[in-house]
Amino acid sequence: MNDMTIQLWSDAKTFSLPLMKLAAFHRTRGDSVERYDKGRPCDIIYCSKIFSAEFTPDVESAAHAGAIIKGGTGYPNTDNLPYDVEHITPAYDLYGLKEAVGFLSRGCPHACGYCCISRKEGLISKQVADLSEFWTGQRRITLYDPNILACGERERLFSQLAVSNATVLFEQGLDARLIDSDAIGLIKSIKTGEMLFAWDLEKNSGQITRGLLAFKAAFPEKRPRDLKVYVLVNYDTDFKFDIYRVEWLKANGFNPYVMIFNKIGCHTKYRRLQRYANNKYVFWKTDIQNYYYLKDYL
Repeated sequence: MNDMTIQLWSDAKTFSLPLMKLAAFHRTRGDSVERYDKGRPCDIIYCSKIFSAEFTPDVESAAHAGAIIKGGTGYPNTDNLPYDVEHITPAYDLYGLKEAVGFLSRGCPHACGYCCISRKEGLISKQVADLSEFWTGQRRITLYDPNILACGERERLFSQLAVSNATVLFEQGLDARLIDSDAIGLIKSIKTGEMLFAWDLEKNSGQITRGLLAFKAAFPEKRPRDLKVYVLVNYDTDFKFDIYRVEWLKANGFNPYVMIFNKIGCHTKYRRLQRYANNKYVFWKTDIQNYYYLKDYL
């Protein structure tokens, strides 16, 4: 069988983990692997799409390819990667990455209506890999686990992270509802930089604020810019509560990052709140009551 030419396309702005795994797998078979080039013929194009068609366009053309294989949350009803591909060390050089990226656990016990994780990965957070599968000595590890603190094997996973001595970023955030003395002990066992949390639904506010304050007390060295909290708006919260969350986080030394659930046709006030909270020069210099573009909504 002749070696094949493989092209890889994604709508991700930075890199695609599935495509890096596919690149590594095809290289073991002696295939030629390259980023997508619509003018060059190839045997297979792999398309990895994160966002639906209303947010990002599809691959421009596949007429020059022998086959096109699509996967990801942006496409309906696609399969997961085969086992041998899922558990291969990614080809980081495809995007020039100097950090290790991957998943140690999958699944989340919270079936939030705005999130597809529980539907795709299940309501139980469980270990799916060891760190050695995708960490090859890098000084930084970025994890995409949806809820590692809910994982039954979390002590084993944090032990692996601690042994690596690398700085760890939890890109999908840590569940503030699960921040207690045990969780704080696990987090203290590893090196961390920026910490990410989320405050999405009003019904969880008591648990979330308790967890955030407990974390803040345990890590007094963390500055506000190191403590980012995603704030979902335009979903099912009142705008006054959206304002309250932003103000509470600022008053308690956290860095809110407003995310609009659906930007298409949303009210102007959500964009203005996002512009205020996410522009850090304005946010830290100006009280929200003095922000001209929100005065009509306060």
